[in-house]
Order: sequence, then structure tokens, then C-alpha cells
Amino acid sequence: MDTIYLTTFTYGRGLAGRQIPGQPFPDHGAQESDEKTFRGGLYSTPHLQFYANTALKPVHAPEHGELDIVATVLPAARKRGMRLFCSLEDVFRSDAPGAKDAAEVDLEGRKTGTLCLYHPDVRAFWTGLATDLCSSYEIDGVLFFNERNGPLLNALGASHAQSIASSRVTCFCEHHQRAAKERGIDFARARQGYQKLDEFIQAALTGQRPSDGYFVEFWRLLVEWPEIIAWDRLFDAASTRSSPR
Repeated sequence: MDTIYLTTFTYGRGLAGRQIPGQPFPDHGAQESDEKTFRGGLYSTPHLQFYANTALKPVHAPEHGELDIVATVLPAARKRGMRLFCSLEDVFRSDAPGAKDAAEVDLEGRKTGTLCLYHPDVRAFWTGLATDLCSSYEIDGVLFFNERNGPLLNALGASHAQSIASSRVTCFCEHHQRAAKERGIDFARARQGYQKLDEFIQAALTGQRPSDGYFVEFWRLLVEWPEIIAWDRLFDAASTRSSPR
């Protein structure tokens, strides 16, 4: 092993918390939960000049006091001839500064707990964070990732630990509409397609089997409403374009 992927930004317990509640603790360190103290955020030192163009502001994670994880680990990694990449996870808290205004909008127009990757503040935040880390530390690069699905898989509930809530799929905000228009995707038809998909899924959950069977009816929806796939690919495009380089 010659590379460290250091968790540097996340509000998620999966990477930065002691352990996800209900799961066994690692065989090292404190054998107790940090549920009451964990908050997450930026584990390096934020330099605010890099975030002038976004309402999303980096907050230093409070769990370890003033510890700067990058400044601490980087010299030790260099002594061992190792490379260091800062890992940035696309997981936010709803009460993080600026998060509510940049939230995704679901099929019924409701704000959600995830951020829209087409929102200009979100894009400027990721750019600012990557620039901050690459300018402030002699790291080898950044690793940006998210474990979110696009709207099609979310509608089907095709994710670990996810219930099926097909009307909660995202995102249908003004920024997605603008991105869709640039790509020649009909927003009205995309939304109507997902409404039809929602009706199909909700009927299936109550045991209302289509006359041709679930598989045929599902593919009939995709053929009649190709915007369902187009809208799902719009999410993939946003994830790619939002990745810091």
C-alpha cells in the first residue's frame, strides 16, 4: 500500500463517525458510540477566500478540536514515501450553512435532504474545496465520490437500506430544468414520465399486477417515456461535472 485516501470532508457517519449505530465497533480504539458528539464537516483547516462564490461555507468538524487531519497525516505519509489524496464525500447535513437553499426538489415539489449537483452554490463549493486543499497542502490529489443513485434507481428502491418512495425522486428544480433544456430534454415529459412510473410502482406495491406482467409493463413505460432514462442520465452528467479535477 503506497497511497492514503484520507477522509477530509463529510457529514456522514459511514466514513467519519466511530461506527454506524447498530454495527459492531472496530477492534481498536474506544468501544463506545459517538452519536451524541458526532457532527462532521471539514477535517482540515478551511481557508474562506476559496469559498467567496458560494453560500455553502465549510465548517471545521468539531469532534477532534482544532485537529487538522491533512496537516497531521501528510508529513507522516511523506516520511514513508506514501501519496495522500483527500477524500471528499457528497454527504451534507440539512443544517449545514447554505444547505437548505441548495436542496434537491422531488417529483411533487418538496425540498429534500440532499443537495442539487446542478445548483451553482453546490458546484462552486466543490470547486472551492478542491482548490483550497490543492493550494493549501502539497497533496497528490482529491477523491470525490457520492453513493447516490439517479432518479430511476431511486424510484425502484434499488439501493441498500432504502425504502421505495417513488414520489420522492429528485431532482426537478429550476437548475435541473435549465440543464435539461441545454441537452434538449423535455422537462414536462420527463416529469410526467416519472409520475407514470410512480403510479406503476405504487400499484405494484399493492399487488396490482399488470395484465402483461410487471417486466413488460415496466419496459413499456421506458419505451413510451424515453425521458425517464434521459432524466436519469442527467444525474450521471451532473455527478461527473461536479467532480473536482
